[in-house]
Amino acid sequence: MGRPAGRTNKGHETEKQRLAGLIAARLLQADGTNASFQELAEACAVSRATLRHYFQDHHGALQAAIDSLAQQGDEHIASVVSADLGTARDAISALIRLFALAWQRYGVGPIQRMGLAIGLHDAQIGPFYIQKLLEPTLQAFEQRLQIHIQRGELRPMDTRTGALLLLSPLILALLHQEQLGGRTCRPLDLDAFLSEHLDAFFRAWSPTPPLPEQGS
Repeated sequence: MGRPAGRTNKGHETEKQRLAGLIAARLLQADGTNASFQELAEACAVSRATLRHYFQDHHGALQAAIDSLAQQGDEHIASVVSADLGTARDAISALIRLFALAWQRYGVGPIQRMGLAIGLHDAQIGPFYIQKLLEPTLQAFEQRLQIHIQRGELRPMDTRTGALLLLSPLILALLHQEQLGGRTCRPLDLDAFLSEHLDAFFRAWSPTPPLPEQGS
């Protein structure tokens, strides 16, 4: 008996996820963001027809790869949001340093570079990259800020603005040093940068200390 229309084999999703992982690995190579649909099929050791069967087209393959990479980070992001990291200053310091470490050593930098490189030139992939790879990190920072606002350790703010204020200079510094080769032409002391960045943020958003009583 034939398979009913619209129904897939049991191993369809497993195979689709495997192929998405191979596509992601190809995209993360130096020339990966320019890989054609044929080159993605070759990276998976399958025909274009097979790749089309699972992903329909080039955009579908790119989105599946980005989604595969995003799933790897979801659990880590959730743990960072819920962890007890101490006071606001200790927590935010830990967050930005963990982000920098993950960027440099654990693949976050190449993933973000890939998403930016494709998304900036593709109106369909850009919003998908934001939704899957950029926004989860921003929203994790928003949630941490909200925790410390509620504790009275930070002044009330628009947490989305606060997250962008924290992450934007850090992402630019990391792109400058790592992906654009700035460490060879204009190296940056990242530890000093992070300390000054943290100081500036807390000068702006620490609760205003109470005025001294008259005569004291």
